[in-house]
Amino acid sequence: MRLSITTVEAFRLWRDTGDWMDLADLEATIKKASVPTEKMLRGIAFHSVLERPVSETPFAEKQYRMSASDGTADFIFAGEGIDRVLQIWPKLPAPEVKSTFDVDGITVVGVADALEGVTVWEAKCTEKIDVENYFDSFQWRALLKLYDATVAKYVLAQGRDCGGRFIAIDNVLPMTLYRYPKLDEDVRRLVGDCAQFVCQRNLESYVLDKDAA
Repeated sequence: MRLSITTVEAFRLWRDTGDWMDLADLEATIKKASVPTEKMLRGIAFHSVLERPVSETPFAEKQYRMSASDGTADFIFAGEGIDRVLQIWPKLPAPEVKSTFDVDGITVVGVADALEGVTVWEAKCTEKIDVENYFDSFQWRALLKLYDATVAKYVLAQGRDCGGRFIAIDNVLPMTLYRYPKLDEDVRRLVGDCAQFVCQRNLESYVLDKDAA
């Protein structure tokens, strides 16, 4: 069985929060049948700004225009916050490389947004910054294990859609998290619980080792 970090985090959200993920969306994630939502498209475009920040200045402030991954209308990111994000983001991170680790015969696969020494970086663009949700996340724990890293740094950007996919970044919150003694144990437990759920729902055929992303 091969599980992505995204899948395990989706399972955690469904099991532990009750409102961030419903069962149908979780199963669609496992089956790789999820239809990109506006939130997902915005997140992909936001990451493109970090990878190739080319600004345009039609008015008084810089704006960053990025194509939507599904070929629909472009996203535009603007406001003082977007420049703050770029100031915080590492200038020369290691290239994104998908990696895996093994948990009791289960392959877990994932990739960090950026890797700098023993630090993994993740950037999020969200309508509301929920610090507790990111603190509870499986993602940063799994990434620290994945890269044998010790520090995880989130750059959380609060984006307000002003209409027409014009996203004003109003607030930016850096968040630093550290490896702790029982991290590997927590990762192992959640991966096992997710794998058990997959088997209970007869979804094993969607997470075969050779097929999973």
